[in-house]
Amino acid sequence: METQKYRNMISVVVPVYNAQEYLAVMIESLLNQSYAKWELILVENGSRDGSFEICTMYEKKDRRICVVQERKKGVSAARNSGLKMARGEYILFVDADDFLPDSNVLERFVTTIQLTKADIVVGNYVRLWNGQQLKAVSHEAFSKENPDSEDFRFQGFFSVGTLSYAWGKLYKRSIMDGIEYPPGKKFEDRFTVYKYFCNARQVVLCPGAILHYRIRRDSIMTNGSLDKWYDLIEAEEKLIDFCKWNYSG
Repeated sequence: METQKYRNMISVVVPVYNAQEYLAVMIESLLNQSYAKWELILVENGSRDGSFEICTMYEKKDRRICVVQERKKGVSAARNSGLKMARGEYILFVDADDFLPDSNVLERFVTTIQLTKADIVVGNYVRLWNGQQLKAVSHEAFSKENPDSEDFRFQGFFSVGTLSYAWGKLYKRSIMDGIEYPPGKKFEDRFTVYKYFCNARQVVLCPGAILHYRIRRDSIMTNGSLDKWYDLIEAEEKLIDFCKWNYSG
């Protein structure tokens, strides 16, 4: 009976760190969804601004929202903690400074995954730079192959790279079992997400943009640290070794 209770539920996992400027927009975009069977797990990671206060304010407003407070352990630890708490049949990762652009995003995701019986639904997204919309990113553009094909997945992980982001996809929880994000690593999703795709029997595309993704000057991905590039090299080596081992033919 407990399993049935959480059937068709989406667990939205959000690592939060110093995101007070954007956090309310992200949460409100979820509260405005037409599909109501979701839970939001906000993993607050030791912010120095008012992020924790914003999280707890919304937790008091809506019982579907749960706040987990951790010391600063990084995005990987936050995602791992969120996954351990997640009760839903499906998982959606969202970054604290991004947001769902339309009220029907979750509905489109769930409708697509239920109609197709897919394990992963991949959505398109729009990049924002200083609040200005850049060109939308469409996965249909980089491959005419079926999303279940190796060609689609290899292009998505290597030549284009957009499939390797943890966010922007709805996952069946069952394909994620036993897979964790590497603590302390930058580009943590490039160490991890390809393993989800390996476990997925079927991958489909969801029409339309499902996320507005902010590019920020002060983000981990845009800072000048060399350490992150060492992590990326390590992640790419592991991905190449994985592909050689599993797709040697």
